[in-house]
Amino acid sequence: MDEQKIIFSNRFEKEKFEDYKTDLGTGNTITPDFTEADDFLKFIQKNRRSVPSKERIADKDKFIKTVYELSNSFGIDADLIEFAEGYIR
Repeated sequence: MDEQKIIFSNRFEKEKFEDYKTDLGTGNTITPDFTEADDFLKFIQKNRRSVPSKERIADKDKFIKTVYELSNSFGIDADLIEFAEGYIR
């Protein structure tokens, strides 16, 4: 696996799924190709293509600050991971 460095990680407490009383129904006509999120993540990691970009690298600090601010402002879980190759495409 590629070398990775965690730049930022943030987690917020969530309500339990059991606390929601919404009836989601069973009329879903979409059948996912993946049954587990881990299977999907493994597929993406295996089949991705990385392309270094000088423009994106130059704006890295601005991007990190934006992720940090959005995560804290809206209580969004976030993981920001730097890959040796650059960004994921």
